[in-house]
Amino acid sequence: MPEQPFEPMILLSEDGSLDQSSRFLQIGRTDYIRILLLLLQTKIVQTILSLLKYYGRMAFTNYFGQTAFILPFGRMVHFISNLTYVQTLYVCLAIYAIQILFSVIWLKYFRMRPLEWIWRIITYWHTVPLRKPVIQEKHVQNHGSL
Repeated sequence: MPEQPFEPMILLSEDGSLDQSSRFLQIGRTDYIRILLLLLQTKIVQTILSLLKYYGRMAFTNYFGQTAFILPFGRMVHFISNLTYVQTLYVCLAIYAIQILFSVIWLKYFRMRPLEWIWRIITYWHTVPLRKPVIQEKHVQNHGSL
């Protein structure tokens, strides 16, 4: 990881050869695409990425939620100027994981996202239903009829 955000990423060793990280960066774009396409065909990657549909459906809410997480927490802990790039990545991944979990749970019980619901109330000037209707399963007994 570079110490400064915009340092050149391809570095030469003292003897003029490429260092190990630069060799990794020289992999062609088509190789990245091939690897990505192979990974996307596996069931575990498809399962993990399927959670992103919930995150995407709540994009407006999650966009503002990131700010709602980081600003008060950053001021409370005073870490904004003390984090390294790697620590910032960990904070972002933690917020992302929390938001994915929240999105999955929210969309299981509610038909609209929180901020979208508030937006509709302001637009239509009346409350619209938020909760999904409860579907009761009918228990049908099979009495052995032919």
